[in-house]
Amino acid sequence: MFNFQDISTSEMERFKNSSQENQGTQIVNAIIPYNMARNQNIKINDIISFKTKTLNPIDVQLRVVGINRAETIKLGSDNI
Repeated sequence: MFNFQDISTSEMERFKNSSQENQGTQIVNAIIPYNMARNQNIKINDIISFKTKTLNPIDVQLRVVGINRAETIKLGSDNI
């Protein structure tokens, strides 16, 4: 179970409809943690680009559609 705080209905809809919004691109919509947004000065609609750390690195692009002020993700009874 994910714990979201200060995520609007429209931001959640953009997150869920990522494939429609980004059709024809390799961009995926994302909701990122508040600390990441603050520390890296990331705003809504910014695109974050990085490479995976795998044997065959892949370019990944994320469009920020929401900033989650809740800092925990609940997995069963554990908090991360």
